[in-house]
Amino acid sequence: MATLLNVLGLSVAFTAIIIIMMQVLWDLKFDSQDPNTDDIYRVEARFEGRQLGIVPRPLLEGLKAFSPYVEAAAVSSGMEAMNDWPFVVEKGGIRNSFKGNIKSVSFDYMRVFQFDMVEGSIDKIHEPNTVLIPQSLANKVFGEESAIDKQLLNEGQQWTIGGVYKDFPTNSSMQNVIHRKMNDKENNDNWGNFNYAGYVRVSPGTDFQHILDEFCAKKKEESSEQTLGLQVDYKIVPLRDIHFNTHTEFDEVTEKTSYSTIAVLLAIAFVILLIAVINFTNYSIALTPLRIKSINTQKVLGAADENLRKSLVAEAILTCLLAWGVALFFTHLLASSSVSQIISADMTLGGHADILIGTGIIALLVGLIAGVYPAFYMTSFAPALVLKGSFGLSPKGRQLRNALVGVQFVASFALIIVALFMYLQVGFMQRSAMGFDKDRVIVANLNNDVRNSLQTFTNKLKESPAVESVSYAGTLLSGTDIHSTWMREISERKVMFQAIAVGTDFLETMNIPLLEGRNFLPSDKKSDNLFFLFNERAKKDLELSLGDKLSDDGEVIGFIPDLNVTTMRKAIEPMAFYLIGDQDYRIWQNEWAYIKIKAGSDIFKEMEMVQAKLEEISPDYIFNVTFYDDVINYVYMKEQRITSLITWFSLIAVLISLVGVFGLVVFESEYKRKEIGVRKVLGSTTGQILAMFNSRYVKILAICFVIAAPIAWYAVSRWLEGFAYRTPMYWWIYLFSFLLITAITIATVTFQSWRVADANPVDSIKTE
Repeated sequence: MATLLNVLGLSVAFTAIIIIMMQVLWDLKFDSQDPNTDDIYRVEARFEGRQLGIVPRPLLEGLKAFSPYVEAAAVSSGMEAMNDWPFVVEKGGIRNSFKGNIKSVSFDYMRVFQFDMVEGSIDKIHEPNTVLIPQSLANKVFGEESAIDKQLLNEGQQWTIGGVYKDFPTNSSMQNVIHRKMNDKENNDNWGNFNYAGYVRVSPGTDFQHILDEFCAKKKEESSEQTLGLQVDYKIVPLRDIHFNTHTEFDEVTEKTSYSTIAVLLAIAFVILLIAVINFTNYSIALTPLRIKSINTQKVLGAADENLRKSLVAEAILTCLLAWGVALFFTHLLASSSVSQIISADMTLGGHADILIGTGIIALLVGLIAGVYPAFYMTSFAPALVLKGSFGLSPKGRQLRNALVGVQFVASFALIIVALFMYLQVGFMQRSAMGFDKDRVIVANLNNDVRNSLQTFTNKLKESPAVESVSYAGTLLSGTDIHSTWMREISERKVMFQAIAVGTDFLETMNIPLLEGRNFLPSDKKSDNLFFLFNERAKKDLELSLGDKLSDDGEVIGFIPDLNVTTMRKAIEPMAFYLIGDQDYRIWQNEWAYIKIKAGSDIFKEMEMVQAKLEEISPDYIFNVTFYDDVINYVYMKEQRITSLITWFSLIAVLISLVGVFGLVVFESEYKRKEIGVRKVLGSTTGQILAMFNSRYVKILAICFVIAAPIAWYAVSRWLEGFAYRTPMYWWIYLFSFLLITAITIATVTFQSWRVADANPVDSIKTE
């Protein structure tokens, strides 16, 4: 039984460690595959305390000519690649539709980053209407056929495939999307257009920040009129650091983490390993009274202490290696389960030779470390002690095991408390009031066909008696950390705010109240001017009033409450809804329809109706029709994943701790069999005997909780600092975690102790 419990605890621990290390190394190796990765930088803008991942195009174009140490400089419309675009491919007269991402890049982009071509030529991208596609997309669309010179249709545009490149790894800033060349004249001289991600590759050993500072200083001197672009400070971020740069806005690299998250995962791996080692050591020490007779008999028969110790250590190492082998099998099974969706890394064992070797070495070390002390302890007694004795229950042995079990429970309490607060924070973000009504709202993305027939589409939807209202917007509220940010001039003051295009009846559809002024009117759509509804934060921070004119093309017509138009990670900032005319709808490639369904209606049936109406207008397009609640759930996927990771590993830590407690109770109940028999003869009840067993563990749990609670509080407080809006630090979470682990521990102790406590005292007393 001891061997089985040891192997179970160790194998579960090694499985958790292997999975954690897969994720940690995936993060640490982010952007390390490019041979020039140490010489590639992204240029970022610092403006009024904000860190922006977008810069004006002439900044990068000028850097290339400014210094011979700048080997390549390019921009990309990285934010563009976050959107799904509809494509159609004709094969054998049959039109097949699919969705893909497309990125426009400038001339030098393919020289900053290395593209490994599978077929075709990288230079083909410079030809008109020619694109490069990733190998995964070529296999998906064309199978084994060559993709070269095939045509992709995209809402009236036709693209020729000029090359297929090998997919970049998933832990790369490079996106496996369709690449096309940017127009050479697109904003080439516009320093005020911050709409591009800028990358530079320099000669090895170059101080690029110094070159960037010199270039900006020179441009400011030459400029007769300070442009917006030159008023901004520019900083460089090494390519390897982009993945960990979590405070950058308008960042095309969506996969992010932090060094603190990696530190937490490594700490959890260490804690789980520590708990498993403690269990192993505890079992070995507790087994001493059962094995002392055998060991001392061998010593009497001439066995040397050194040989006995080697044998015991070898046994411990073999047990750990067996557990490691079982862990590899568990990991293999989990790779094809839902657990694989929790981590970003590929869980197949074949791609992680370094982790397999590393954990194998750890297994050897664990066996060595956990086996040495018990081996010396069990061989330290004189052969005369072969007679009798309960050495496992010596005061020192008991104190050592209490301390070891205490470490396990401190870790278990801390992990459970942290996991519970993380779940509360994710739920808090998903359920918090956002200032608009997202219930019974269906959202659907639109293509050009539908945008050009908006009134027809609206009328089709309103044919259903279940549709309460329909409106449109240029983005999804609360679906992203940032929206398009504008700068306008009011009374010779420059103001900055987030701007979201909406339809005339958007406020009614989303149940957003108007606090002051007027709402949008249908006649506003015929005007050449823009009309703005600002939130209260903008009114206060930007000092706005009704009727204020924004530059030459806008007017403040009203104010609305502060809404959470971004995620709960960000604080509410100045923002405005603005109305655009019918003739301008076609330029908003990412427009969304908002359909409010009447209460009591079958919302699933109405979703199918919306899908059908869209396909009537554009049968080849793949529409994304979903509930608004699903949008909110998706945007917090990162928090949900890390919470799931912490929760699973916390449960593993608790499980291993309980396995250790279970084993110790087994041995102690056997050692105390005579004592229990005497107590029952003297009048003790079974309940009193069980209370005696449990009281020791309750005391240990109470002490461990007092130690673990402040540790967990500190960890949770630091994690919550990354959110603008946070769940309260409820006291009952601490109480719940204490009661939960205490109840499980008492149940474990009671279950195992019952057999001995309820046994016939006569049988117990006469047992040797």
